[in-house]
Amino acid sequence: MLGAAINITGAVLQSSSYFLGQLIVGRLVSGLGFGALTATATNWQSECSKAHHRGSLVLLEGLFISAGLATAAWVNFGMSHLSGGVTWRFPLALSMVWSIVVLITKPRMPESPRWLVKKGRTDEAREVVSALDDKPIDSAQVQADIAEIEEGLAITGKGSFRDISCMGDERLFHRACLAVCGQMFQQVSGINALAFYQATIFETGLGLSAQTSRVLSAPVFTWQTFCSPIGVLTVDRFGRRKLMMFAAFGMGSCMAIIAGTSSQITNTSCVIVAAVSIFMFSLFFPTGFLGLTFLYASEVAPLSVRVPITAMSTEITPVGFATIGWRYYIMYACINLFLIFPG
Repeated sequence: MLGAAINITGAVLQSSSYFLGQLIVGRLVSGLGFGALTATATNWQSECSKAHHRGSLVLLEGLFISAGLATAAWVNFGMSHLSGGVTWRFPLALSMVWSIVVLITKPRMPESPRWLVKKGRTDEAREVVSALDDKPIDSAQVQADIAEIEEGLAITGKGSFRDISCMGDERLFHRACLAVCGQMFQQVSGINALAFYQATIFETGLGLSAQTSRVLSAPVFTWQTFCSPIGVLTVDRFGRRKLMMFAAFGMGSCMAIIAGTSSQITNTSCVIVAAVSIFMFSLFFPTGFLGLTFLYASEVAPLSVRVPITAMSTEITPVGFATIGWRYYIMYACINLFLIFPG
């Protein structure tokens, strides 16, 4: 709720900006709120769900991320036909709507039973677990779940940040590297290039008109939203590792095709194949990387050293496109195909 409130504050500052400094401050405030929401939402989902369907529930976050991107893309497309301050003030103000929804609905949602036990509010935790399990509060299942939470908290209390740098029998450093690299590779897979520079890619990379580029950009995210349920429905059946390997191979292949075809923008067939490959990339990414890396990071780290993992962001995309052009896709292809081998 605090993250949502901060997000609303940032949106108000941005949409009401009359000078650059206010806009920058608003962006920083929104980033702080978004970071708080991102860091807590996945953990809350994990702590309020059972192991047999935890993967599907956590991956639902990825579906809504895609839906948000699709909404933003269509709003931007609509605003491109207007003029004046509304073209940028309205999209920035619209972002607060979802935070308002969080503020309204979150008080009606259960608190994490793990957090309640940690704070000594065990009776409240039993009530929450009873409601989540749909079992009587004095049932053996509820008592077993509470005992498991207490045992996990006891283990967590024995760990420290310094333990992450150690190997030992639990291979904590190795686990930490796996968790961090999963998040890192999500960001360097090429999704940021397609997400933030999609219209630029269609226009300058593939030689399409500005209008056509904007028309194609929004459907890519809409398509990604429709593809997101694939991961939700398969993650608990096929496992995390296989799904990530499958997605990495698909994304790497798509980037390799884009690299080859976008170098021939005078060839209409090559441009069509490149555009189709962008859509195919948007099928593979939500299947194995959009929400799965958050889930993998929380599950691979033992309780004793589990800390919030924040995805690394990349800032080299505009420089890369400006300097090496279509060859930039080769780097993404190599990174994605490399991910298959550690698996």
